[in-house]
Amino acid sequence: EKYLEECIRSVLCQTLKEIEIIVVNDGSTDDSQSIIERYAKEYPEKITAVCKKNGGLSDARNFGMGYCRGTYIGFVDADDYVEKDYIEKLYKALHKYRADISVCYNTLQYENGKPVLKQRIGNKPPVCFSVFDNYSYISDTSHVLSTCALYKKSILEDIRFHTDLYVGEDTLFFAEAAKKSKKIVRIYEQLYHYVLYSESAFHGAFTKKKLTELTAWEQVCDLFKDNYNVYESAKCAFTIRCYIMIKSYYNNPEFKENFYKD
Repeated sequence: EKYLEECIRSVLCQTLKEIEIIVVNDGSTDDSQSIIERYAKEYPEKITAVCKKNGGLSDARNFGMGYCRGTYIGFVDADDYVEKDYIEKLYKALHKYRADISVCYNTLQYENGKPVLKQRIGNKPPVCFSVFDNYSYISDTSHVLSTCALYKKSILEDIRFHTDLYVGEDTLFFAEAAKKSKKIVRIYEQLYHYVLYSESAFHGAFTKKKLTELTAWEQVCDLFKDNYNVYESAKCAFTIRCYIMIKSYYNNPEFKENFYKD
């Protein structure tokens, strides 16, 4: 509820007008539904509002995908927002380079709008890659989010988010989509605003659910066992995530006692 209006408004204001917006209410108990209904009534030609029993982020995304009528699919989380030309730039890059997926960078920021860190993206031309030749999880072209991306709907026909993952569902989803794509194009622009708040999956105190990120990385490694270069880079990325988790939660008694050795 606190962030929803800014998210919806940012998508409504897109410079590419021929879009459909599917808003999924995942069984919220706050005032989110009334906000959704207000915007759906005001923009009936744009917004499809659907409501479901609470099942978590992955389940909500899967549910929403079932309502998509367009040729392309993108995701925006309810507590984030996007630049007004977010979809147009991803769409144009996808078409110009005849790619199956186009991706951009995000701005990682706190609730007050202050960036978590200043990223130096640089003024670089778009770059194309695929998992079959020059893809590496430890290069600046790698991508591990379902957001900051536009997908051809056709490559997602048999791909859905894993509902048993609390963290890392993005990483595995994109890996599965990337493996089915012939070409991915990255544009060097920060068009998506990822907002860190105290209740987010990545932020805050340790919970056992956060270990599902490591499960996701294990599955990514398994996915690319038939591709040596991608597999080796995925193992490196997995190791880095393990190190970050240990560094972040080593002083947490529950983590240290029950999970550190594993």
